[in-house]
Amino acid sequence: MYETSFKGLQRRIIAQSIKTKPGFLSKSRGGVISYQTQIKRVSGRKVGDIFIFALSTCIWCRKTKQLFKDLGVEYSYVDVDLLQGKDQDEAMKEMGKWNKTQSFPIIVLDNKKPMLGFKEQDIRDYCETKK
Repeated sequence: MYETSFKGLQRRIIAQSIKTKPGFLSKSRGGVISYQTQIKRVSGRKVGDIFIFALSTCIWCRKTKQLFKDLGVEYSYVDVDLLQGKDQDEAMKEMGKWNKTQSFPIIVLDNKKPMLGFKEQDIRDYCETKK
């Protein structure tokens, strides 16, 4: 498993303090998330609801997104470090439910199960079982 610690990168790429509080991806509960317009969707074969919390500077986040793309799978993601103010705070709050250590990437599968870090075989297995 490969992951990047947000705490280590925080000082270099984000000037403001970020507090993590338990939360949930609001879109699945009918709520509206403040950074909705910042979520990017990559089209492909629908194998489930895949959402990635990523950093734009994280090699493991890029590898994760590329693997889903290479597999031709539909997914959505947000680069948390590119969000600002309230949007970033809300993203970190929602991440807190899935990963208290603030490491990236966080892949949320079907709004039920987190996969922490780049786990190529686990990603392949998930996509294969959902065919």
